[in-house]
Amino acid sequence: NQGRTFEYSQSTTADSQGRYELTVPYSTEGPIANQTQFNTAPSGPYVLSYGDTTKEVKVSEEAVLKGEEIKV
Repeated sequence: NQGRTFEYSQSTTADSQGRYELTVPYSTEGPIANQTQFNTAPSGPYVLSYGDTTKEVKVSEEAVLKGEEIKV
């Protein structure tokens, strides 16, 4: 399975205030030198779509490790 690509997607429903939350499995910015190492990663930023809007979202490895919230 090495060298293969796959499509990852998930969906959610907004709460009563129009907010929603997603947890992503990998950073888009690659590993942290001398700290993390991995061979599986997105080929670019995550693409978030809602209504007629589409946004690209970059997620750092540090944000993944710390479980940080990224507001879009």
